[in-house]
Parts: sequence; structure tokens; C-alpha cells
Amino acid sequence: MADALSRLERRVFEEVLKLCGLGEDEATLQLAQLEKLDPDLASQVRRLRRPVDCKLQIELPDPAPDPESLTVPGFASLDWIGSGGMGWVYRARQTDLDRPVALKITRWHVDGLKLHEEATRQAKFSHPNIVPIYLAGNAKLSGEEWPFLAMEFIDGPPLTQYADLHRLTPRERLALFTKVCDAVHHAHTKGVVHRDLKPANILVAHVGDPARPQPKVLDFGIARAT
Repeated sequence: MADALSRLERRVFEEVLKLCGLGEDEATLQLAQLEKLDPDLASQVRRLRRPVDCKLQIELPDPAPDPESLTVPGFASLDWIGSGGMGWVYRARQTDLDRPVALKITRWHVDGLKLHEEATRQAKFSHPNIVPIYLAGNAKLSGEEWPFLAMEFIDGPPLTQYADLHRLTPRERLALFTKVCDAVHHAHTKGVVHRDLKPANILVAHVGDPARPQPKVLDFGIARAT
């Protein structure tokens, strides 16, 4: 019973942390989605979220740290490209293989566990339309260690933006979306539900053949294993 209670408390705490990194509109949407999946959990998250007022995200400064202040073993030429609910994303070069990668570095110490879980989930996948994780480790910032994930770097826009920029026909849009559905189905066969599918988490790149764009599903940070 005590173990079950601690697991529940941990899930509530993790869900509250996820909401802390979001704007009010997106947090409301995430809560609504959580309520459909687990009403009891959503109820507890709602009660806890307001009292803590999201003051847990104070361990790393905003905006993102200067790349020059970060030391990531095995990677060089860091360049900040964006921020998310869990942390910052940098483009970098993996020195031993001389390839571009995306580095996700967490904002909070406690998110190290979530990054590890994300890497473990994505390590199960072998699909051309799911972004692979290359490596998990620790970066150094101001003498402290901060967990990171290194993954394939996708040099392309979100799904809907790509479709509009290239003026895709309905048939072409469906062809892209079919690949997304196939990737999501692959994750389901491995017992993983993404839970945060949106255009920002589906980037489109030309891999190999410029005439054949490939959507890439990423960010399984709040996925759930079933």
C-alpha cells in the first residue's frame, strides 16, 4: 500500500512539474487531456498546482544558458535553437562521429529521471519516422551536472507549417499523415502512448530523396508505458 501511494504521489508531482513549464492555455489543454485518461490523477494535479504556483522551476536560469557556459562531453559547437516545458534544446556536433545532433538539457534536477525514462522508451523504437535517441548523459553548468539527451537533429519545420509552405494537396497531406500514423502505431506496438502529439512535435525533413519528405515524431517526454 505504501509503495502504491508513493508511486501515485510521484506521478502527481511529475504532472505538476510538466504544467509549470507551460503557458496557461497549453496547461489547461494538458489538464483536459489528462482528465480523459485519468480523472483521479487530474483532480489531484489541479489541487496541487495552484498552491505551489510553479515555484519549483528555479534551479536553472532563464533565458537559456549561454552555450559557452555548458560543457557536454563528446559534443561541441553548441547553438541554442529552442526551449520547452522540460528544458532547452541546442544544436551540436557529436565529435567522434562528426554528425549534427539535437541536445535536450533539462531545467530541473528532478527531470533527470524523466529524461532517462524518455530515452528508455525511445530505445524500444526502430522506425524511420520516429526520432532516435543517440545518447543520454550529464552536461556541466556552473560546476553542477544537468541531464541531457542527444538525438537526431531534424532540420525541418513542423508538419502543418511544411504543408502550407509547400502548398501540398490534400492527397499529399494525407500521404505525410499516413507516415505519422504508422510511426504512432509502431510506438503503440511497443506499449508506449505518446500523449503529446501536435505539429510542434512532428518535424518534416528531406532524408535521402528531396522528393520524399519524411515526418519525424519526437518528444516522448510525457509518454506513458502501457
